Amino acid sequence: MVIIKNDFEYYKPTTVDEACQLAAKYWGKTRMLVGGSDLLVRLKAGQWTPEHVIDLKGIGIDWLKIDKTGASMGAACTLREIEENAEIQKMYPAIIDAVIHMASIQVRNRASIGGNICNAAPSCDGAPPLMVYGAKVKIAGVKGKRELSIDDFFTGPGKTVIGEGEILEEITIPAPEKNSGAAYLKLARTSKDLAAVGVGSYVKLGAGGVVEEVRIALGAVGPVPLRAKAAEAFVKGKVLTAEVAEEAAKIGMGEAKPISDVRATAYYRTEIVGAYIKSSLMLAKERAEKGGC
Repeated sequence: MVIIKNDFEYYKPTTVDEACQLAAKYWGKTRMLVGGSDLLVRLKAGQWTPEHVIDLKGIGIDWLKIDKTGASMGAACTLREIEENAEIQKMYPAIIDAVIHMASIQVRNRASIGGNICNAAPSCDGAPPLMVYGAKVKIAGVKGKRELSIDDFFTGPGKTVIGEGEILEEITIPAPEKNSGAAYLKLARTSKDLAAVGVGSYVKLGAGGVVEEVRIALGAVGPVPLRAKAAEAFVKGKVLTAEVAEEAAKIGMGEAKPISDVRATAYYRTEIVGAYIKSSLMLAKERAEKGGC
């Protein structure tokens, strides 16, 4: 039995507009419920004490659609549904790399992709793969809808650009380009724990194996998930050899801004960032050479 340490008003809207109206009315005093895999734990522990809880499960944002342009998923789409989708497995293996190591199957049956990124934990496993695939987020609000790159979604630990009267509605991911590959690597005490380090890489190969496009995203080594843009710039335009990947890793280590905590020291995180940038780049290249993502 779950014992919640504070009373709150519970709302179950049936449309996105109704949810946004409630979010505006009770701004600063509410929490959103989708899967509840994080919310209920924090309510039980007394870490969060909202006056209002808005249940978003019934507003129609739990879809997963894939076509030739890419994939789109409602914020309430479960991690398990993403994991089991054959087209996601084929087109976006870096997302699968992340999802299969996010908690247990039982949790993934409930937890949503939107909840994962809206929690905005620096260690968020969902963010780096979405970032390297060039994903965008669509936010609905009482003043209308807006779309932005997921790179610009996070503003600090536990903080996003979602403002008063807004909710995350959808995540869109463009179809991977031909001759491209991506990978995500995670360091944790066990594969189901929170990441101590997470690194995602994406490369698109051109003639002669020259890297035409590259994205590298780091998790758990800064206040927000971040792009290693200097490392990306070094790799772009070169043939991706082990030596190039190793030099990019050294550059990426300098872009990380880790802290020491119960999961790892800042020094150890920095060293792992280097190892994982190199390994994820080479795995992404291997996947690209085998026919793409």
